[in-house]
Amino acid sequence: LAGARRRAWGHQVRYGRRMRRPGAWPLLDQDRLQALADLGLTQESDPGMERYAQRVRDMIGVPVSLVSLVQADQQVFPGMCGLPDPWASRRSTPLSHSFCQHVVVSGEPLVIEDARDDDLVRDNLATSEIGVVAYAGMPLTDSAGHVLGSLCAIDTEPRAWTEAELDLLRDIALDCCHELRLRLSLLDAERERARRDAIDQRLQLAMSRSIRLLSIAEALNACRTVDDVRHELSGFVDSSTGLVDAVLHLFADGSTPSLPERSDVGPSGVMVVADLEADTGGLPADEVEAYRDRGGRAVGFLPVRGSADALALVELLWDRPRRLDADEHAMASALSTYT
Repeated sequence: LAGARRRAWGHQVRYGRRMRRPGAWPLLDQDRLQALADLGLTQESDPGMERYAQRVRDMIGVPVSLVSLVQADQQVFPGMCGLPDPWASRRSTPLSHSFCQHVVVSGEPLVIEDARDDDLVRDNLATSEIGVVAYAGMPLTDSAGHVLGSLCAIDTEPRAWTEAELDLLRDIALDCCHELRLRLSLLDAERERARRDAIDQRLQLAMSRSIRLLSIAEALNACRTVDDVRHELSGFVDSSTGLVDAVLHLFADGSTPSLPERSDVGPSGVMVVADLEADTGGLPADEVEAYRDRGGRAVGFLPVRGSADALALVELLWDRPRRLDADEHAMASALSTYT
């Protein structure tokens, strides 16, 4: 490959300008490789690419035609006509068997009448093992100008390509480029929609969180007695989140539930047994059974602190397995503070 690289940089092609020395080896350009990955075209047959290969074979009259996409270590043929086995079955070759890599390196068409007499590709295994003798390849580019591969016409005998044949090949390659670019544009549009949807979702979540925080503050700030607090806590029950009960237990009452030995504990200090069916967290069996009788599947215990010591617990009961995310821990902290 290194030898082919040196020859490619200095080689004069019949149908194009001298190959330019790139600042970085084009085959390994990360933007180019990302565009190939985004396209998702591989060795698998693609109906659209097959049509372009068939047009080349029928209109130019060659035994072999390929839509070849050149990856970092191989070329793959999502469109292919006439390639012999075992290459036809594999629908790919290593770069040791690739003329198309030189199109990617140069960014120019590559036209060869007899590969056996051409310094650039004389030693390429595509000639000795696949039978590639005459070759004409046109670059396939994305909208950013990255050369993704080539649309090529191949003959197994020496061939003097006519200007009309090369013009026709170029026109078909342009159509193929348009389709590749359209596919990438649709992907970019889908990504942009997903990005905007994610931003919108984050904004909606932030607004919802602010509204919930405000409702907690407004409801509990007006409380003057423990009964008031208990009444307002019951108003936070929300079937959409699975919260079926919110109960205040004062330590002074002596009716505080047992705390779990194993639980998820987040920044709010709430201790959550996420799934009572799978793991009781070390809670007493009778209390677990009582939670289940109340329709509970997960339970949380939120400490309520005074100026120094804990004064109470808010028991949160859900009817489904539950783990709290960052926003829910913020809600729990506000609930604890205002209680």
